[in-house]
Amino acid sequence: MSKQGFVETAAPQSLVPSAPPSYDEAMQQASALAPMPSNSIQQQPLPMPMPMPQGMPMAPYPAQPMPQPAPYYPPGPAPSTEVTVHSIQAAPTIVYTTLGKDSTLTVCHKCNKQVMTSTNTSCKCLAHFCCCCLMISGVGLLCSCIPYCLDSCKIVKHSCPNCRATLGTYRP
Repeated sequence: MSKQGFVETAAPQSLVPSAPPSYDEAMQQASALAPMPSNSIQQQPLPMPMPMPQGMPMAPYPAQPMPQPAPYYPPGPAPSTEVTVHSIQAAPTIVYTTLGKDSTLTVCHKCNKQVMTSTNTSCKCLAHFCCCCLMISGVGLLCSCIPYCLDSCKIVKHSCPNCRATLGTYRP
């Protein structure tokens, strides 16, 4: 069969086996191709000796010193040693208290007393803005007051009742 200069040849069907040979058949073919020697132990060739490099004399490793035993100290009172004591001033402790919308027990940083904070609540600018927007939209006077009732539109200032120092603010 030929197609424009290319020649295709098909192998005859009798030369192509339909299945691979069995293990026994394959072993018989392999033994026929490479016969085994009469004795079952195969001798391997001896490795060739490596030539010594010229110009580099072989020297033994240097002798390692033997480890020395630990010194023996007889039991008894320990020798007196001079001890120097250095005093270190402790850094001031900073106590962080989580402030919320209610009064909290904390330490005032100004008068260093443990106090229950006094709170002062005021409205954020967001509450005033929302109130004006609701009034302009015509919802009414009653609905425009809703932002003033929400906790998220308020700021809570915590202060010391003794020295009136501001301890922090809470913004939800």
